[in-house]
Amino acid sequence: MSRLNLIPERLVSARTRLNISRAEAARRVGLTNIGYNRYESGDRRPSPQMIRVLAETLGTSTDYLIGKIDNPEPARIIFDREEGAELFDLLESYRVGDAEMKARISAYAKAFEK
Repeated sequence: MSRLNLIPERLVSARTRLNISRAEAARRVGLTNIGYNRYESGDRRPSPQMIRVLAETLGTSTDYLIGKIDNPEPARIIFDREEGAELFDLLESYRVGDAEMKARISAYAKAFEK
């Protein structure tokens, strides 16, 4: 498998989209400030697994971080029950629901967007 190459500018962009500091990004990812800063400066290349962790933590995709696509929006969202049990249960209902259930949940969500 070829090594994926992180583009440091994309990492900075993903972090600033969240309006968080380098220190906060490092904390969220589980790295030291120095370790995280080396990724942003391009002094160190993260493993493919770390690129995935960075993308998930910073709300983007691995394809964006490696320059494969230009859209920084995430391709998927990971949500832990600990973050909010009610929302987790709602998402799980959508995931396992039939087409009618999914349509109802989507209609409710769109009603709240207004």
